[in-house]
Amino acid sequence: MARKALGRGLSALISEPSWGERAEGTGPTPIPIDRIEPNPWQPRRDFGEEELEELKSSIRAHGLLQPILVRRVGDSYQLVAGERRLQACRDLGMAEIPALVVEADDRQMLELALVENIQRQDLSPLEVAEAIERLMADFELTQEEVANRLGWSRSAVANKVRLLRLSPQVREMLRDGSISEGHAKVLAGLEPELQLKLAERVASTGMSVRALEETLRGNRRRKPKGEGVETPQEIREAASRASKGVKLAVTRRGEVYRITLEADEEGALRLLRSIAELFPGK
Repeated sequence: MARKALGRGLSALISEPSWGERAEGTGPTPIPIDRIEPNPWQPRRDFGEEELEELKSSIRAHGLLQPILVRRVGDSYQLVAGERRLQACRDLGMAEIPALVVEADDRQMLELALVENIQRQDLSPLEVAEAIERLMADFELTQEEVANRLGWSRSAVANKVRLLRLSPQVREMLRDGSISEGHAKVLAGLEPELQLKLAERVASTGMSVRALEETLRGNRRRKPKGEGVETPQEIREAASRASKGVKLAVTRRGEVYRITLEADEEGALRLLRSIAELFPGK
């Protein structure tokens, strides 16, 4: 089954009023390649040589079927979308390339490049995550706003950004295909040491995403480290002094203490007043 394309597409973004008008005419304009600067907001970092060679073969046989997008910068142009097409035409020794000249600010530059690559399925999961994070950080956008721009759900955006919680070693394993994006999403919420340990197990055994989830559920059902450790005498004595009118229990799990209590009306009021004194409102 063909993978469903993500995002709304370049034509949908460009046609919206917020993208401004095309700066020059309504159709592609031949532009000298040596006057086109690269896109500083390009989210793609890995351009496969094999894919580039295939594109060059297609251009030799049929010409460039889709123009690139550029914006004018002084007497030159800056690439908005179509870096691989530009590189292929440059490698083929072409002097000019068909381009649509559009008006776009920096945020729109990044959005257009991101959407184009998503539509073409050219970006790795981490490249998408990094580009989304850059949109949010540089232009103060929320996940909801990014989702609206890309035509995604907010949860889809959140799941991509979640990948940035991976440790550097596990990110590299995702990049080189040792683990899948599904594995990475499961691992992203864990401590770095456990991420790496489980990622290496996935890579060596071929463990499925479902099996990884079952492994984690099994770990969580086990007794957590530190549970049952004796509560220090000082805390037990303090609990005893505070227990008038209150049924109170203190348990320890590692370095975390859990306080459970039941109280009559007088005890509850006394407790709440004490808490209010300890943690006064602003």
